[in-house]
This record gives sequence, C-alpha cells and structure tokens, in this order.
Amino acid sequence: MVEILNDLQKAKAAIENRKMSFSEMSKVTGISVARLKSFSSNTKQLETAQLTSVNPLAQVFDEQLKFDEWLNKNIPNDYYGKQVKESIVNGKNVYYEITKDLGDDND
Repeated sequence: MVEILNDLQKAKAAIENRKMSFSEMSKVTGISVARLKSFSSNTKQLETAQLTSVNPLAQVFDEQLKFDEWLNKNIPNDYYGKQVKESIVNGKNVYYEITKDLGDDND
C-alpha cells in the first residue's frame, strides 16, 4: 500500500534527506540558509512554520522523487550504473546542477 504524504511530512523528509546543499536548497525554495539550517536541526519547527516555507520544501521532495524515479528508469543497476547513481546522489552540488531546471519543462 502506498502512503500519501501531506506537505508537512514532505517538507520534513526534504530537510532530513536533502540531496543538495543548504545554499542550493535556498536558491530553489527562496528560504534563507539560516532558516533551512534551523529546520534541519529541529524539524518540529516546520509544524508552526508558514506555508511559504512548507510548500516549497514539499515541492523539493516531490521533485526529488521524480528524479529518483528517472534515475532508476534510465540508468542501469549494473556496476557502472550504481557508480553513476552514487556520484549523483551523494554529490549535493551535482544533484542540484542536474535538477535545477527540471521544473522548467512541460512534460
């Protein structure tokens, strides 16, 4: 059974499992680096945060899921594919550079 997450849960997951640096996440969401770091050290703060902070983080989570699906669909799971995936996912600046324009297409 698939669990459907609400925006608050997605925002928490985006912070807890972030795949980009705070600086890059700030560029994408419009939330200051200091605020993102604050959320990271205490995700409970998101429960009282304004929607202008929660919604962009939820969108980051959704984009991360789309990208993960794309990775799994388009890069083989052989030895070399695993190396490529690891480089992308673990290199926060690499992930940002690849995904920063994903929302701009009309798929």
